[in-house]
Amino acid sequence: MSSSHCGTSIPFLRFHETKLNRLLCRQPVRSGDRLLQLLADPKSRPQVATFTSSSTVHHFVRASRGASLDGLALASIGPITSATLRSYGLHPAIEAESYTMAGLARAIVKWAQEQNQGLAAG
Repeated sequence: MSSSHCGTSIPFLRFHETKLNRLLCRQPVRSGDRLLQLLADPKSRPQVATFTSSSTVHHFVRASRGASLDGLALASIGPITSATLRSYGLHPAIEAESYTMAGLARAIVKWAQEQNQGLAAG
């Protein structure tokens, strides 16, 4: 699944559960195991992980179990969620100016466009 805005296509995986029962997928795999698989596989590894609340940060950290997050941009819905990321030693690359899903989407699109401009300039 992907989203397109202003000529930028952003593929995304839905990983939004406040309970770690299981990721929404066809295989009955624990969400932590599935997340580790995604992070380890260069073909499926996302470019951006979005956090819409402090609880999503807490669950992500628990599920990722110390997996390498190098190169993964962390996107936060606002300053409280960003502070929670920082409390784990994680640094948000993206923070929404408007603390809504639409604001988060706009911030991700802006970040992606800046990344593309940096690649074109380099």
